[in-house]
Amino acid sequence: MDLVHSGRILYVSMADVSQPNGPGVNEREFLLSLYEQFGDRMHAVLPSPKRDCDEIDYDRSTLYPNPSRWDLFGYLRQQWVLYRLLQKLSKTGGYDLIVARLSLLPIAFWLVSWYRFPYVVKTLGAVQGFVRNQGLKGLVAKGLAPLNGWLFHGIIKRALAVDCCTETHFHEHRKDYSLTEQRLQVIENATNVTRFIPQSSEAAKQSLGLSQFSPILGFVGGSPGDRGGQQMLSIASLLMTEFPELGVVIVGEDKAGELRERARKLKLLDRVVLPGLVAYEQIPAYVNSFDIGYALDRPERMVTTGNSYQKVRQYLSCGIAVVTCVEEKSELQQQSLVESVHPDDLEALVSATRRLLRRDQRGRAQHAVRAPEFIKKRLSTQYTLSKRMEFWSLRLRDLSATSSEYSSAQ
Repeated sequence: MDLVHSGRILYVSMADVSQPNGPGVNEREFLLSLYEQFGDRMHAVLPSPKRDCDEIDYDRSTLYPNPSRWDLFGYLRQQWVLYRLLQKLSKTGGYDLIVARLSLLPIAFWLVSWYRFPYVVKTLGAVQGFVRNQGLKGLVAKGLAPLNGWLFHGIIKRALAVDCCTETHFHEHRKDYSLTEQRLQVIENATNVTRFIPQSSEAAKQSLGLSQFSPILGFVGGSPGDRGGQQMLSIASLLMTEFPELGVVIVGEDKAGELRERARKLKLLDRVVLPGLVAYEQIPAYVNSFDIGYALDRPERMVTTGNSYQKVRQYLSCGIAVVTCVEEKSELQQQSLVESVHPDDLEALVSATRRLLRRDQRGRAQHAVRAPEFIKKRLSTQYTLSKRMEFWSLRLRDLSATSSEYSSAQ
């Protein structure tokens, strides 16, 4: 069976593709790549979008309830509806492979996984990461952790293939689930290179009302207070004299107003723009308005998760300079496409920022060409889909060969 040219795929996501967070963006772009490559040979089962998302093709998608994360009765109803949908589609849809993006307590998929239907698990992250919640949510999470782990163990044990986005997860999953290298592969997060393309910085600034700033230090993504926002404000306060028109733009939820309060204390309120969560369709304009894009993280999360940030791919795809934190062996670092700095080293962060802002025109132009080319070749959604197709096809062939040998022995 030729999965790429004639195979049929049923894609099941537990992530809301309308959300501008990491999982939502990842699955939205993956969904679009499936629509493009497979046409009518694929069908998606998705949570009902909580935000406008015109890119969902409802003729090739079925929706199921999408309650809030801590709505227990809504969740149980959701899992029952999802189970019934998957039971029907997996038995009657004529699909050759189920592709699953899982989330917390995947009861419905655990039930379906017993049908001995070929399925793969896509972008498996930190299975028990939700236990890091604080307060009452943290206590509830710790209580649910054993059940969540048991469900995932059952699903992964029966999966044909599993992929994850970082080397850290790769080694973690190999150990936790006794996966062979034939069944587990690292496939990094990717970006849509037809959505994130280099555009005029001045035009982007004008469209967003940011023309008064030059240069702009920017961030887009989830949890900006933990992933670079605080450092950006400190950097700006130290560089404002050298760059009197410098501005800081931080797109994402400013929880409890901590970034605004920090900007007030540093006397930067007139230099800081905090638009909060914005529609995903606006993100390319924000990225193109930046002179430098930041993607840092808490040191402990770098150890437990690694770095496969969507925002880094988006920045580079638009030809923007990047300050982030990656391992020395990272190809982004080896290719000199990013400045990698430890999040707690403010002096080094300021030096890296100053160095990038003072690059000559030739250096800027070279980066603006090299970075998008690299992303297109190695970290585009089209490229990573082709890697997955190769991986999944190989595993399906192995399954077919094993089944044939078993039948012959009978």
